[in-house]
Amino acid sequence: ALAVMLALAVLAGGAIWYYTYGMIYEREMPSSWYDVTLSRLESGAVVATMRMNRKVNPCEGVGAVRSGQRSVWHLFMGYFPLDYQTNRTRDYTIMAAVYDSADALERIECGRDNAVIWRRGEEIAPASPEMEAYYRALAELEAFEEETTRRHMIEKAERGDYNSSFYELTDEEEAEGQKLANAVSAAKGEVSEWGAGEADVTRGIQDSMPAQNNLFNLDSLRR
Repeated sequence: ALAVMLALAVLAGGAIWYYTYGMIYEREMPSSWYDVTLSRLESGAVVATMRMNRKVNPCEGVGAVRSGQRSVWHLFMGYFPLDYQTNRTRDYTIMAAVYDSADALERIECGRDNAVIWRRGEEIAPASPEMEAYYRALAELEAFEEETTRRHMIEKAERGDYNSSFYELTDEEEAEGQKLANAVSAAKGEVSEWGAGEADVTRGIQDSMPAQNNLFNLDSLRR
């Protein structure tokens, strides 16, 4: 009876670990699990596209950080190590990160193994016209949102309302914002670097994520 109770306790403990810690535990992928392509925009910014080459379950630990050396841009993708059932039906995932310029970088690396994919002096292929169009559409949307917020906050200040940053959009502003957002969404689906026209692809494009502004703790993926 004692042996049976101990066996049940071990099984119960394993199940609890599996469905709690095991299912949320994240690790950084090795560089061999995804392919990286670099594209240079007309503005000089660099877009790094990370495309998984196997079906695993990616997590929120995805993006790019400037290393402590500040001259190294590190690209990474995180995943859940346990291969539970949902992993086998996940789509391939494409992620992209943006760096304002490669001029200050010594190298770009990726993965848990810090594989170097670019060094200063090497050429970076120009972005496709579709990618350029996407980022132009995105810039228009961001400019509209910034200007709308600035205008409403000035109006609130003029009324003496300093209680919060909340404001209501006018019908015209909502319509214009939706129009610009639709243009961004449509442009994203046309970018060849991001699997335009392909099925079974999840596009998690990190639109405005310069490395220096990403606060993600990469060390947590490497423990």
